[in-house]
Amino acid sequence: MQQYLEVAVRTLIGTVFLASFLSKAKGRQAYGIFVASVSGMRVLPPVLVRPVAAGVVAGELLVSLLATTPSTVAGVFGLLGATALLGGFALAIVLARHRGVSASCRCFGASSAPLGVRHVVRNSVLGVLAVIGAVSAPADGAVRVEAAVTAALCGLLLAAVVMALDDIAALFVPA
Repeated sequence: MQQYLEVAVRTLIGTVFLASFLSKAKGRQAYGIFVASVSGMRVLPPVLVRPVAAGVVAGELLVSLLATTPSTVAGVFGLLGATALLGGFALAIVLARHRGVSASCRCFGASSAPLGVRHVVRNSVLGVLAVIGAVSAPADGAVRVEAAVTAALCGLLLAAVVMALDDIAALFVPA
């Protein structure tokens, strides 16, 4: 049973990080907007903004690749890398909000939703799930194909919900 939890979590994390990477790397303009948003959070000295932004984008791609590879060891490293990035993202949001900065979420491209508690909770929950997925990795790796496909589809569905979280939350805000 735990191997299917690992498949679902690896699919969820891999998909979320791939979508986040693609939203930033789809062109110069998208990447420039992301770099500006990192700068606008005012949690880093200006000299570190570009290197950290580049590291985030590279880290997102690496996590996605590792999390979705068939290798259990690589998958665990991908999930642990995701945990580290998600923790960093949550900390940056908390620091920005503590300083009164109202930056927009650039997690999955352009969004008018300001970074806030919902983003910290989302990143924290994803981080906990990544840890659960990493410790759920089976030693033998034996899985039934139909159950693994079902688990992967559940991971994809959860990823879609995560990526649409700002849009879903907007439905419940009074006009």
